[in-house]
Amino acid sequence: MDLGVPQVKSPVGSSEGAANLRSAVGPSSSGKPSPFLGMGSFGEGTIWAGMMRGCPSLTPTQYKLALRHLRGRHRWRNRALLVLMVRTGLRISEALALRVDQAWDGTAVLPRLYLNRKDTKGKRTGASIVIHPEAAAALTKWIQTRGPVRADDWLFPSQVRPDQPMVRHTGWQILHDAFIAAGVTGMAGSHAARKTFSANVYRALKGDLFRLSKALRHTSPLTTLAYLSFRQEEIDRAILQA
Repeated sequence: MDLGVPQVKSPVGSSEGAANLRSAVGPSSSGKPSPFLGMGSFGEGTIWAGMMRGCPSLTPTQYKLALRHLRGRHRWRNRALLVLMVRTGLRISEALALRVDQAWDGTAVLPRLYLNRKDTKGKRTGASIVIHPEAAAALTKWIQTRGPVRADDWLFPSQVRPDQPMVRHTGWQILHDAFIAAGVTGMAGSHAARKTFSANVYRALKGDLFRLSKALRHTSPLTTLAYLSFRQEEIDRAILQA
């Protein structure tokens, strides 16, 4: 089963990302440079699909390498978390709030994932999200390897207290370490998974910002626009081809 190769290409970005990132993030509260800033430049050939608080999306190669980095005892859980977030656009807090029965019917992964309103950002409304086949495969592997589960068990439980969900910092650290190992520079936090979802869906929708906004569950396309960046040469090319 291949959990490593994404099916959708990321849009091409800009080598200006490093300078923009340093400008946007700035020093930490201690006055020292942020520990999350990469030391090298993004380079001319790096795919850069936009920034949100300095957090980049993953290139297909980086996504594959991040999955490969998730090895060891908890690899199926950690891979399921990453794949689910990349393929559904879930925020880390939303993913960790899931119960088993929100994605699993007892024998197989559900066609759609159901989010409770209390677990979504702003707590305004719940959500129903189609589950990508790659995410379904990753979840199936994780659930089958963890042994018998109950409907109300946490989908991603704490290792210390299984009756509690994995804490957000732990989930963030797992993904951060995988992204750094994959060569991601900048703010390589958990939001990079959602940014990757945004880049992939944006391309699949052929640049339809309004439908992307709906996929991301934003209240305004202006919020969605902050997830994307555009190279001036791409804009010039489109003007000349129009």
